[in-house]
Amino acid sequence: HFHADVVIHVAITQYLPYTRPRVGLVVQAISPQEAKVVASVDGLWDSSDPAVAQRARDLYRCAEPPRWYQYFRGPPIPTDGRADELALESPMLFQRFVCREVAQALVTLPSAP
Repeated sequence: HFHADVVIHVAITQYLPYTRPRVGLVVQAISPQEAKVVASVDGLWDSSDPAVAQRARDLYRCAEPPRWYQYFRGPPIPTDGRADELALESPMLFQRFVCREVAQALVTLPSAP
């Protein structure tokens, strides 16, 4: 037994990696002790949506690498002002943006009574 507090189940509903990436996910946090879904996120992150594109740009618009950069595996994130536009062209950077938004949504969901 692993004594996990939560098991995460992810279903990819849409995936278009290039030319304005799009990722659709259904993410469920399941409590093994309660045998039920305790949190979920169901969404579509489409970089052709101006609001999504702006949030992706904002994540990578920085002069210094973000705090989580130390855990980043892959090509370096440019710090010369290009990363915010690469976020909409690079499948890896866009996927990392989506994962960050999903994690934030799961952590900030209100607790069930």
